[in-house]
Amino acid sequence: NEDDLIETYLLQKRRKNLVFHYGLASKNVIKDMVVYRPLLLWTKECLLKYCDKELIPYAIDKTNLQPIYLRNILRLKTVSKMNSDERKSIIMKISNENEKLEKIISKVKNTSNDINDLLNLSGIEFAYYLNIKLQNLNIYKPITYKQSIEIVKMLKSNKPNIALNVCENKATIFKSYDKLFIEKNNVNFEAIHLNEPCVIDNQFLFADLIKEGPKRKIKNEDYPLTIRAYQKGDKYQISNYDVLVRRLFIDWKMPLRLRKRWPLFVNKDNKIVYIPRYREDFNINNSPNFYVKECFTLK
Repeated sequence: NEDDLIETYLLQKRRKNLVFHYGLASKNVIKDMVVYRPLLLWTKECLLKYCDKELIPYAIDKTNLQPIYLRNILRLKTVSKMNSDERKSIIMKISNENEKLEKIISKVKNTSNDINDLLNLSGIEFAYYLNIKLQNLNIYKPITYKQSIEIVKMLKSNKPNIALNVCENKATIFKSYDKLFIEKNNVNFEAIHLNEPCVIDNQFLFADLIKEGPKRKIKNEDYPLTIRAYQKGDKYQISNYDVLVRRLFIDWKMPLRLRKRWPLFVNKDNKIVYIPRYREDFNINNSPNFYVKECFTLK
């Protein structure tokens, strides 16, 4: 009801919460569940009188009348003592703040992950940008405004690749050269074992090895073939020289977030026979039968 709406707003302000709606929304979605609140236009006093008049039974939680929680204190000492004009004034204030908030959210939703664009956001706008991206990953543990300031420092760093675990290790924020990425943790590339050439199509990779294998010097005698992620110390032979795979990733300027799950093709003798080259400007139309996907990464 209206009392709960005002209490929630005052609580948000007192705690300096980073919220997506001030007070209570008449309709919103919480973890894929649609929530309706049809009584926000009525005060608690009005609803109690209606119940008494219509002989509708109700219960009162006595703990709500005890000043043991901040919400209860606000309810007893502030909200319950407001007159009609004071209520109208604060409801109007809530409405105005939500309008401003909607503009911020609309702006950051249309902001790219280019670091220069992100650094042009205000501090509060960047905090909302981060939390919207996290919610898109179904992570509802918010990053605070204070934490977002520390992440801005990360973006300004001269280091090309930085990773930062956030939200109690539920997600990682990556600075990869001039881009920022946020993704859920535990997105791992599981090794694939093949006895013969076939078509691979999963969330990480599309590879028609029947058509593309010979073009990439993957021979029939290499089978059984294993497609796996990078392991420390991996080497790849180029022009009769062994090159550290880690060094290749650096030379290709591969984002840090991709290095632990970039597919390596290993033959039956445990020799890496092929590594797809990373290119930031890769165009899928140029290689429709063989490409590494990034659909698992939120841009």
